[in-house]
Amino acid sequence: MPLLETGINSWSVTVAKMSTSPAISVIMPMYNSARYVGEAVESVLAQRFTDFEFLIVDDGSTDGSGAIIRRYAARDPRIQLFTQENSGIVASVNFLLGKSRAPYIARMDSDDICLPDRLGEQKKALDSRPELGALGTQFIEIDGEGQITDDAFRHPVGVDAIRARLLETQPVCNPSVMLRKDMVLQTGGYRPAFRYCEDYDLF
Repeated sequence: MPLLETGINSWSVTVAKMSTSPAISVIMPMYNSARYVGEAVESVLAQRFTDFEFLIVDDGSTDGSGAIIRRYAARDPRIQLFTQENSGIVASVNFLLGKSRAPYIARMDSDDICLPDRLGEQKKALDSRPELGALGTQFIEIDGEGQITDDAFRHPVGVDAIRARLLETQPVCNPSVMLRKDMVLQTGGYRPAFRYCEDYDLF
C-alpha cells in the first residue's frame, strides 16, 4: 500500500539539455494565467536539480498565456507546450500524466512558485523511501503581488498524521506534491466525478 507524507519544508538560469529519460516530469495545467505564469515557469527552470521535463497544457486560455510559454519553450528544450479546448483541470492533468516519461510526477500550478531545492529534496526523499507513493511540502501563502501573507506550517507531517487528517480534510498541498507515476496510474488517475476536489479524492 503506497504511503503519503508531507515532510519537506523547502520549495521551485541554467539551461539543461533535454534528457531522453528524465528523472522527473513536472506537469502544469494552465488557464488564463498570463499575470503569474512567467514567475511559475522561472521558478521551475531555476531548480538546482535539472534532470526533468516540464509539460504544460494550455487549457483554452484567451489571455495570451500560451504565447508566454512558447517564448520560454524556445529557450529551454525541457518545456513542452500542449494546447486544447477548455476541458478543466482533471482532463488537463490526466492528459499530462499520459504524456509524461519520468517515474516521478511533480505537480505545479500556473499561479504558484517553488523554491530552488524543491525537486531535488523531494526526489531524494522518495528515492530513500520506496514505500512512499507521494510526498508533499509545506507552503507559504503569497498575494497577487507576491507578498507573503501567511508563512505558518499547517500541514501534518508523517504518514500516520496524514492518514488521520484525510478523514476530515485535504492535508496535502496538491501543487507541491511529487508522486510515483505508477502508483497514480494504478489508482486510475484523477477522477472526473471529483472535478473540484480531485486531489483529495486521489490522496
